[in-house]
Amino acid sequence: MRLILLAAFSFVAISACQFSSKKKMDENKDIARLDSLKNEISTALSVLENFPKESMLRELGAIDEYNTFFETTDYRYTREQYLGEIDQLGMAHRSYNKAFQALPALRDEANLAFEQLQNLRSAYEQGQVSEDEFAEYFQQEQQAANAFLFNYNKRIDRVMMYRDGLDTLLPKVEELRREALANLDL
Repeated sequence: MRLILLAAFSFVAISACQFSSKKKMDENKDIARLDSLKNEISTALSVLENFPKESMLRELGAIDEYNTFFETTDYRYTREQYLGEIDQLGMAHRSYNKAFQALPALRDEANLAFEQLQNLRSAYEQGQVSEDEFAEYFQQEQQAANAFLFNYNKRIDRVMMYRDGLDTLLPKVEELRREALANLDL
């Protein structure tokens, strides 16, 4: 009988603790913000881990070829061409190079940010940190995660934007290259 009472009391105590922990988690508005930030980091991490580096290296080869041509050819394009396709090509070239340079560091930052947010949530959930400590640690982790997201957007989102436009940009710069070659031979 004692064993049954002890088991019932333990069950009630565990249930009460779980309910109290769940209520505590639901009441803290920073938990929702932490989870949202963690999801953003997770999405970015997924993109970084599945980054199409090989195909983008081939694209960079084509971009490099055109970029070198336009930098070394003394053909006078119109102002619109310089401010349009040729400028876009140069920005794509810089964007690709910067993204490739930043990729390893961004992966490390994303993994660290995700892990830190996960650990903070877990510590709070298990009662290892107080409300005040959680708020302080979350503010620090939020700043670090936002710095990562800024760099991610600056490098990866930008290179993906240029990549999406290559299918229209490369044919246009090819036309400009042909125009230059045809007029330089005269």
